[in-house]
Amino acid sequence: MNREELIKEWIAGRLSTEDLDKKIKDDIELANLKKVISTSSELDVPKKRTKEEAWNLLSSRIETKEQSRSVNLNPYVLLSIAASLTLIVVASYFIFTLPETVTAPKGQHISHILPDGSQVWLNADSEISYGNFSEQETRTVNLTGEAYFDVKSGGIFEVKGPNGTVRVLGTSFNVNQRDDVLEVSCFRGSVEVRGNDGQSRTLKAGEATRKEHGTLTTPAKFNSEKQASWLTGDFYFESMPLEKVLVELERQFNVEIIYNDQVPRTYTGYFNNADLDEALQLIFEPMSLTYKKEGNKIYVQ
Repeated sequence: MNREELIKEWIAGRLSTEDLDKKIKDDIELANLKKVISTSSELDVPKKRTKEEAWNLLSSRIETKEQSRSVNLNPYVLLSIAASLTLIVVASYFIFTLPETVTAPKGQHISHILPDGSQVWLNADSEISYGNFSEQETRTVNLTGEAYFDVKSGGIFEVKGPNGTVRVLGTSFNVNQRDDVLEVSCFRGSVEVRGNDGQSRTLKAGEATRKEHGTLTTPAKFNSEKQASWLTGDFYFESMPLEKVLVELERQFNVEIIYNDQVPRTYTGYFNNADLDEALQLIFEPMSLTYKKEGNKIYVQ
């Protein structure tokens, strides 16, 4: 078997590396070629590397290969090597450009570290996505649901959602963007809240705003013990329509609640997401409502 056939068999996987090493023991040129091909297959691109860094790495590897001694090969082998390198470059491009998505399903809270070291806590039934921060002038995170952000100092950091954008430099804040809701509370530093209609409010530490009847409210002080209390599993309500309280129950415990009573009811109180039965009792007993659990469904009477 000649050199070209040996390499073809090895690339195709029909010849083991051990058998190839035995056959090329005394063939320096063939050994160099094997080294070139092996190196090309080891080109990996860590997620946090920029496209420029990855290309420089790839270029340096290619230059090293070009300095190797030449070996006469037929076009089939050369095309195989070129195709492998092309595949690496294309795969790297998609790794760098496709957004990272983090989801907290119903019944779960998730903590996640962003590429710049900022930390985000996701409430149940919430999702964030973001691209490669190193290639962006502005660090942008897309949010659906509710999350608490502790942002590292640096360039501009913004959280975009279906109802508006929150922009900061370095701070801690809570954002709730569900359905038509937009609520923002600033715990440290300051933030700018901008609705999709162009309205904006600037919040200092200890201030909050929310969208009501299509308008962002004037920044006002909030109860820091209750705001973002979902981080510790506590949920407080004041004169909240019962239907909205039940939606939060479903979100936190990943259950389905069937409630068909047409009588308008409001709830003032709280529940903790550590115990479903305790939460149900806290909500329904004061209203003289009973409930029955069947698997993942809860029927309220």
